[in-house]
Amino acid sequence: MGQAPSNRPSFFWLHLVTEHDPYAAPPPFMGSFERSPLARSVRTTQTHYGFGAKADPCYPGIYEGRYDEAIRCMDDGLGGLFAWMKATGRYDRTLIVITADHGESFSHGYGGHGGPLLSEDLIHIPCLIKRPYQHSAERDDRLYEQCDLAPTLLQMVGLPIPVGIEGYPISRKPEGLPVFSMNHDLAFGPPTFSVAIRLGDWKYVEHWGHWTVPWPRRELYDLAEDPGEHQNLVATRPDKAADLRGRILMELARRHINPEQE
Repeated sequence: MGQAPSNRPSFFWLHLVTEHDPYAAPPPFMGSFERSPLARSVRTTQTHYGFGAKADPCYPGIYEGRYDEAIRCMDDGLGGLFAWMKATGRYDRTLIVITADHGESFSHGYGGHGGPLLSEDLIHIPCLIKRPYQHSAERDDRLYEQCDLAPTLLQMVGLPIPVGIEGYPISRKPEGLPVFSMNHDLAFGPPTFSVAIRLGDWKYVEHWGHWTVPWPRRELYDLAEDPGEHQNLVATRPDKAADLRGRILMELARRHINPEQE
């Protein structure tokens, strides 16, 4: 990247993993959020995977602080990259995108990398886009999926959007569409297949497969009243649960997936 002429089109992709467990950020970031003397090494900031993490006295509080320290370390690194881009004349005319694949499940007691729960802490990820020569901030609170990112960027750089591509450019996404999140976990024990749907303030999650964790297979939340997802309304709002479940099954059928056979 540093050798590419600053007046020629170029593409640069940077994948940062500092904020994954183990959450052992280097100095001076270690201890900047959580001053406890505990969990300050690579070995001791590796959480137990699954719901067994709740037995760890450091979980979630100290680990949450270490996680924030790791994010601060990542932010500092990005700041250095942007400073270099400005010093070399690349920043203003560059399209910059910052996003993530997932968060963590601290608030629901599930330790380790991601997890199957599809809680908002896990799936509500950042997406920051700086257009070339953009100098003022804009905020968009509508819901999008990661599949909307590719057509959005193609549109922004003036390239054709392939016919049949999944997702919409954010400037053209129809209002009122549901958004979906999915987890297909084969890495940590028996396979599970989970799908969440968001439609307005309503959220429904269903888990298929070998679901052996102490968590309900079906979840329904009114996020306007319960943003922390603590009150499962499946039993009290079966009509809403059935509607959203039906939308999930229709979407899976469109993609030729039958979760009942997963």
